[in-house]
This record gives sequence, structure tokens and C-alpha cells, in this order.
Amino acid sequence: MKTLDRCGGRGMDAGARCVGAGGTGRRSGLAHGPAHLIETSSRRVASAEYSSCVGAASIILASRSPRRRQLLCEFGFAGHEAVHPGFEDAGLKNWTSSAAAWVASLAYLKAWARARDAGSAGRVVIGADTACLMDGQLIGTPTTPDEARAMIRAFMGREHEVLTGVAIIDLRGGGGLGSDSPVSRVMFTDRARVQMGVLSEEQIEGYVSGGGWEGKAGGYNYREAAAAGWPISHSGDVTTIMGLPMRRLVTALARLNLHPTGAPGGAVAGAAEGALA
Repeated sequence: MKTLDRCGGRGMDAGARCVGAGGTGRRSGLAHGPAHLIETSSRRVASAEYSSCVGAASIILASRSPRRRQLLCEFGFAGHEAVHPGFEDAGLKNWTSSAAAWVASLAYLKAWARARDAGSAGRVVIGADTACLMDGQLIGTPTTPDEARAMIRAFMGREHEVLTGVAIIDLRGGGGLGSDSPVSRVMFTDRARVQMGVLSEEQIEGYVSGGGWEGKAGGYNYREAAAAGWPISHSGDVTTIMGLPMRRLVTALARLNLHPTGAPGGAVAGAAEGALA
């Protein structure tokens, strides 16, 4: 997918979703419903189960991201199962000029695709989508090393915003989607800001050649970048930057009577818990 120059039709090759003033994508997609969007996605993938921390799986995380799984574990939600949502969103085009609505919509599509599977009945399904926003363009996940280099260089010496949309579908009414049982849905988008300093070409090349950019919005992971000594800082919830806004998610799950089964652990969880105190 291409990153468009302020969504106007020009730009470098980049695995990004672009939502700017006026938008460039399809706006009528939702009229056909999520099934239409999933069926017309450019690439479908078979459902694949991913490992999770030990516990009774009352929560299904519709994500292949190891960072999101790690965050759930660190915040005490051991009772989850992580699975691929069942489709790829790379072929979808935005239908809204709102960046927040776009990432929330993609999060819902992921949760919806997994929730319609019979194995999801009686459980809570969580979907999430993360992208970076700068100069009116929404930058998603790079697909090649060159795209990753271009994204990181574009961020240097500037501030950009990171948005993560979350969708929760509660199927504990007894049935699944399409049944007569009640289904509860929650959607939200959280925002944080990242300031990235200037990296040397050696730092960029070493990072990209090591494959650290793969599967990450904007081509980087905040925790790994900070640990590597990058000149990087943030404001807002760091877990939003990492792909799952745990401050808001913990609150949303508590309203559904889902609570951590263990004490939060890890530096990120501890920092976020302290910020909530």
C-alpha cells in the first residue's frame, strides 16, 4: 500500500493507511457491512492460533501481535487466547476522514471477524489497530525495509501522534454473532504523542537490517527503541504507543466484570499502574 502525500495521491511506497482532510478512500464500505469488507480484502489468511500466557481463556485477543499479548499478560489478564483475526486489512481503503474512526473501525473488523467463529461463543473478543499520524497522513505498518527506513527518517526531529483503536465484543450471553443471545459492543480510540530525535544512518541501517521494524506501526516499537538508546520520548499512555491502551482497556473490561487474575508485572505495567494511582 502507498503512503499518500497528504492524501492527495502522490507519495513514497509505504505500508500505510492514509486518512487526511477530505480522505482518499472508499466512504461507502460500511453500507455493505463488515462481511463485505472482509470478503473483498486483498488477502485472506487462515485462522492461526498463537501462544498466550497460561490461564482459562475467557478473553480472545484477535491479534497476531506479540506486544499486545505481552501487555495483557503484564497487566494480569492471563486468561486470554491470542488468535489471528482471520483476515488481512492491507487491501482495505479508508472510508472516513477521521483517523480515530478509521483505526477503531479496523479494530472492530478484526474483532467481528473472530467473533463470528463458533469457537468464540461465550467469550469476550478484543480487536485493536494502531497507526501513526503526522502532517495529516495516517501511517500504518511498513511492508519492506525501504518503507521502514523512509518512515523512521520522516519521524526524526519531529513529533507525531500514535492512535490505537480498540473494539470489544462480549459474547457471554450464551450464543455467538447471529444468535438470539444479547451481544455487547464497546469501541474507543486512544491517542499518545511521540517525539523522536535524529538517528545516525548507522543506527537506522542496523535497526532495519535486524528486522525490528516488521509488524510495527510506523516501523518501530517504543519500548525497544527506548531500550536501544534512541532519542525518543512520549506523552500519554505508553501502552497506546505499543498497540493496546491498557489504562482505558482495564476500565472497559472492569465494566464488563472482567478483572485481572494476577498482579500486574513488568516495567510498563508498573509505570501505567502508577499513573492511574
